[in-house]
Amino acid sequence: MVPVCNLMKKKPKSRKYKLVACIVLLLVLCWTGSASAQEGRLRFEHLTVQDGLAQNTVNAVLQDRVGFMWFATEEGLNKYDGLSFTHYLHDPENSESLGSSSVLTLYEDSQGRLWVGTEIGLDRFDRETETFFHVLPEEESSVPVYAIVEDNQDRLWVGTAGQGVWVWDAETGIFERFSQNPQESGSLADDYIYDILLGSDGSMWIATAGGLERFDSKGLTFEHHPRDMTNPDSPSSNSVQSLFEDKSGMLWIGTDGGGLNRYDPQRGSFTFYLHSNADRDSIVDNRVLAILEDQEGGLWVGTPYGLDRLDRETGRFSHYRHNPADPETLSSSQIQCLYEDRSGVLWIGTNGGGLSQFKRSAHKFNMYQASPLSPEGLSGSSIGSILEDRNGKLWVGTQEAGLNLLDRETDAWTVYRHDPDNRNSLGSDLISSLLQDSTGNLWIGFYDDGLDRFDASARQFIHSRYQYDNPKSLSSNSVICLAEDGAGNLWIGTLNNGLDRLDPNSGEFIHYRHNPANPSSLSSDEVLVLYTGLDGSLWVGTYDGGLNRWDPESETFQRYLHDPSNSESLGSNQIYSLWEHPQGVLWVGTRDGLDRLELASGLFRHYDAADGLPSNTINGILSDEQGRLWLSTTKGLSRFDPQTETFQNYSVEDGLQSLEFNSRSAFRSRSGELFFGGVEGFNTFFPDEVTDTSTPPPLVITAFEKQNQLAAKDLTGDKPLELSYKDSFISFEFAALDYNAPMKNQYAYQLVGFDPNWIDAGTRNFVSYTNLKGGKYTFHLKAANSDGAWNETGIAVPVIVTPPVWETGWFRVLSVLALAGAVVGGYQWRVSSIQKRNRELEQKVAELSQKVEEAAVAAERNRLARDLHDSVTQSLYSLTLLTEASLRLLEEGEVAESREYQVRTGEIAQQSLQEMRLLVFELRPPELDKIGLVGALEHRLESVERRAGVQAWLIADRDLRLDPLVEQQLYLFVKEALNNALKHAGLYTITVWLGIEGGSLWLEIRDTGRGFDTGKVIDGGLGLVSMRERAKQLGGQLEVNSSPGEGTCVRLSCPLGEERGTQLGS
Repeated sequence: MVPVCNLMKKKPKSRKYKLVACIVLLLVLCWTGSASAQEGRLRFEHLTVQDGLAQNTVNAVLQDRVGFMWFATEEGLNKYDGLSFTHYLHDPENSESLGSSSVLTLYEDSQGRLWVGTEIGLDRFDRETETFFHVLPEEESSVPVYAIVEDNQDRLWVGTAGQGVWVWDAETGIFERFSQNPQESGSLADDYIYDILLGSDGSMWIATAGGLERFDSKGLTFEHHPRDMTNPDSPSSNSVQSLFEDKSGMLWIGTDGGGLNRYDPQRGSFTFYLHSNADRDSIVDNRVLAILEDQEGGLWVGTPYGLDRLDRETGRFSHYRHNPADPETLSSSQIQCLYEDRSGVLWIGTNGGGLSQFKRSAHKFNMYQASPLSPEGLSGSSIGSILEDRNGKLWVGTQEAGLNLLDRETDAWTVYRHDPDNRNSLGSDLISSLLQDSTGNLWIGFYDDGLDRFDASARQFIHSRYQYDNPKSLSSNSVICLAEDGAGNLWIGTLNNGLDRLDPNSGEFIHYRHNPANPSSLSSDEVLVLYTGLDGSLWVGTYDGGLNRWDPESETFQRYLHDPSNSESLGSNQIYSLWEHPQGVLWVGTRDGLDRLELASGLFRHYDAADGLPSNTINGILSDEQGRLWLSTTKGLSRFDPQTETFQNYSVEDGLQSLEFNSRSAFRSRSGELFFGGVEGFNTFFPDEVTDTSTPPPLVITAFEKQNQLAAKDLTGDKPLELSYKDSFISFEFAALDYNAPMKNQYAYQLVGFDPNWIDAGTRNFVSYTNLKGGKYTFHLKAANSDGAWNETGIAVPVIVTPPVWETGWFRVLSVLALAGAVVGGYQWRVSSIQKRNRELEQKVAELSQKVEEAAVAAERNRLARDLHDSVTQSLYSLTLLTEASLRLLEEGEVAESREYQVRTGEIAQQSLQEMRLLVFELRPPELDKIGLVGALEHRLESVERRAGVQAWLIADRDLRLDPLVEQQLYLFVKEALNNALKHAGLYTITVWLGIEGGSLWLEIRDTGRGFDTGKVIDGGLGLVSMRERAKQLGGQLEVNSSPGEGTCVRLSCPLGEERGTQLGS
């Protein structure tokens, strides 16, 4: 696409000229200000030096075939990817830098070469080396270049300031020059060239300071179209600044002082569009610097005093200019150039204001907002309710600035405000709800002042308020919502006093309140939303009592409540919005998402942010003709398709008044137009006209870095990236070249050979990798624009990592051969030495084995002797003493005391017997690997506890088998616990329980002995240290519970898992 850009001759301007220009500009602004209410308001975004632009005067704009945007400024050439800028400047010490930083025009030829016209000549940019090649005829040192165009023979036409037209043949490198020659009638009319246009029929049109020219390729002469005052079919001015051919073949001519001309090549006739002070719909200025027809056929005109859009059917112009008080207007009114990129973004280059962008994607929704610049417009920002009446008039209730009436045919606003001195004025400026009933009455609900009915004939408001001495008055002045049921009853929902119904005959209010004792009463007195179903039934949504359905026959309410234990119940008891679908479905907007109620079954299906909603707070629900739902939330607007159960979300970038919408501020007109109100105004739209950008974005890898150093730029996958294993850190930075909302573009990537799956990066536009092994990889990248249109083809960049020498195949082969030789060579030597060494070791092993066996026997004897001394010997000694004492007491006649000694003697004897059995058992331990843990525990209880007279039970699965190491630890743990119980508890019964439950192994040893105070046991007493250590080794938790006289319970829980070796065996 050819950039549409022009500059006026750079001649010195006198102070008088500047003063006149300023006065004219002020007059134009004053003249156009009164028209703002009737014109469609467009919102512009800006790119300036604060965003990274090199300089704020932009002379030309171009999108190249890759998708990058290029900007010609007074201080260099700029490349833009939607996220960042790259600057190219003139460097006096670098002959391959830009010829001059003052860039005037840009052009990309059929081979994708970028040409740059500067104030001193023509440059060609080499993308691979990022250098500039300077192209000038040999006889020229420097000349400003204003226009560049390629003809059908691949020759480059270059328009200069003062040197006419150069035609350069790239193959031969020869320049052909056309200039003014007063002696030749077929020469150029003037050597100052401002624009060149290649027509669809192959004609070459030249805009000069001396008039409009068309090149005759056969005669190599120029056909003149001068201004002829006597000929109405001649141009309106001889100074032509810009040219453009539209889709129908019409030639549009921008002049310096003669306005806009349209030339019909078929008829040879001109049509003039001139500025008139008496006609505010005429073109804003007669100096036209840029012309563009957009993709939808709109014709845009850039002038020094603003941007105009021509309605070709009416011949009227809409004006757009810079307003310092409004940041969404043009950044400057002095337009230098116009350009539309492939995604439909209109770029406006200005003088001193940088770039302005008009994005149709940001105008998907019509928007009305309050503005101090338009006092005759909307009176307030926060919209409480919206209503279109029977006459097509739009009523807008604000939450802080009264009631607005918009006549959309005349664009006239009428505002009704509360006047404390006028009892017939609006009851309050704080409007919560609007309703037009079946008889045509308009009702207004207020947050703080009850209910009003508007008498249109008298233009008065009739008030209904709460009266403390009248039980049949309105129950509360805090009116939140209104509805009319199928029977024509008016219902009023209040914030704190339940629901009211107005009797139209008596004018009295009937009250319905929550009664805790009556489950058929209203579920809550805090009513948030009322809705009349398709069958005329009334639905009531409350703040904390869920959903109610009114039964007029029984005058009762059926409740739908949230049940945490029932996933098919209402999702939340806080209801904000309702909408019924003809297929027997009621949609419920709650604080916690969207609910779908099947009226026949009474079951709910829940949707929330995890399903794609932008927010769980659903403030409004409307449907379109296709059955799709439009949901207003606290984070934007969402379109939901019930068939596919998918959400498409819209934000401020799409033209919403803000992200936050108000509850109950939603309305659907009879024509199907939807209205949603929020905290910064309201949006209107026809759903079928809201279209998403379906064109996938171009995609490029903008930077590739190794070790945090830039290694390559603008990769498209044509060449592989070759790396060394030493490049331990690499990173990719990329951009989707769609400029509608570049910060919302989405990315996904996969490094095949490393990443097992695609990785969703969201809006993150970079990725890094570390320590890639030697081998071949492919980096795949795809992207989507802000509307979700994915470029599935994407980019695939081969990545080759050269491994170190020791990881190459040939090195491994040589290493294997060398190793094999070494093995074979040393094998026999090792065999003989090993055999000799084996004989020596066998002899030493035999000697050591004998010594170890003797030492083990001695150690075992010492242990048994120590155990016998510490336990049985001491017990036998105690028995001897007790027996002697008992005999002595009998001789002295102390029979009772002797009996006590005998009882004690029996107890010690019994204890000695238990200890002997323990020693005998330890001499013959069970074999765990043969009989398993359960068998070993049963053997222990049978051999020791039961023989000691203790009632012992084992509760376990006989087939339970665990890892052998685990069984050994568990067995030693149980043995320690049983030994402690046998020695200290004074047992009657003991139970061992072993089982698997909840993914863990559970062990419990419980006895009915004497117990102990766990708080008084010294740390480490009763074998607790040993048991804790074993529990830690098993990765388990130990718990000991005991109290005097209550027995003792020892519990151990261990997680089952391979990492602990506790997996079940067969």
